[in-house]
Amino acid sequence: MQKRDRRVEDLFLSDDKERQRAYERLAKHKSVEKLRENVEARSGSVAFEAAKGMERFMKELLDIDLVEIFMQGWKKYDAVVEVLARSKKNPLKKYFVALSKHTLRSRHRPGLQVEIEGIPVQRIDFDVDLKLELEGFVLEIKNGEIVALDSGDCRADGKVNCEGVTLYERHSQKLYLPVRFDLEGENDE
Repeated sequence: MQKRDRRVEDLFLSDDKERQRAYERLAKHKSVEKLRENVEARSGSVAFEAAKGMERFMKELLDIDLVEIFMQGWKKYDAVVEVLARSKKNPLKKYFVALSKHTLRSRHRPGLQVEIEGIPVQRIDFDVDLKLELEGFVLEIKNGEIVALDSGDCRADGKVNCEGVTLYERHSQKLYLPVRFDLEGENDE
C-alpha cells in the first residue's frame, strides 16, 4: 500500500479545481500580499515567483499521515495501552482490539518562514484542525506494537486557517480508507 492512500490532503483537496480555488484564496490573503510587498521592496524586483513555492508549501502543509494520527490517539487509550503492555510479555502471540465508536482530535500548527539571502522577511502561520469519528476499527497488536489495523467507518471534520482566515473546511466528510493497513516495520522508521 502506498502512503499516498492515507493523507489529510485528500480530505480537503479532492480535485484540481478545489486546489486551485484554495491557492487563489491564499494568494489574496493579507499576509501573502504583505509578503509580496516585502519581497518586491527587498529584491527591487516586481516579479514575484512565490506562487509556485506557496503551492508546494500548501501541498506539504496537508501532507499529514492519517494513520499516524490514529496511532497517536490509540496509544493513549487505556484498553490499547494495556494490551500493548501485555503483548510485550508474550511477543509471539497476536492480540486483537476492537474499538468502539470514538473521536480523535488532532491539531497541527505549521508555518512558512520566508527568507531572502538568509534574512527572515516574514512568517505566515497556519492552523490545521481535524476531528475524526471512527467506528468498527480493529487493531492487531504483537510484541508491544500495533502491527496492523482493519479500518471501519471514518468521518472527518476539518479546517485549515491562515492567520484567522479559513482556506479549507470540511464537515462530516466520509473518508474511504483501504480495508487493511499493514504497519509492521513502520514503527522502526
